[in-house]
Amino acid sequence: MANRGLISAAAVFGCAAAVLAAEPEFPVISAPRAITSGPHDHFLANYFAINAWSADLRYVAVLETDINGRLANAGERITLGLVDTRDGNRFIPVTTTACWNFQEATMFHWLPQEPDTFVFNDVRDGKFVAVIMNW
Repeated sequence: MANRGLISAAAVFGCAAAVLAAEPEFPVISAPRAITSGPHDHFLANYFAINAWSADLRYVAVLETDINGRLANAGERITLGLVDTRDGNRFIPVTTTACWNFQEATMFHWLPQEPDTFVFNDVRDGKFVAVIMNW
């Protein structure tokens, strides 16, 4: 009886070896380092695939808070700021927002068409809004 549809182990390993040999080496990355420090807690102002870094990689959006060990209460504001990586990782407070949480942050993101402009969520006059701000 013929072994139709079956592939030998040698063929599978041979193909895998050829694919691995063609792939570039995994890039070397630096060790992690903190870009913020106390006395407040900081976390990235983005969510999953939304990039918190400016296009020129100079600024990164972060949230600053003293809320620790509990969930935020409705209406509690948090400071939205930028860390300037070319100026000693200086934290620059920009504004505050009441539309945030520890998982999704403010949904902050830079607008690619305007490199000095970003958008984030807030609550203003009792309504959820998206705020566009020039930096």
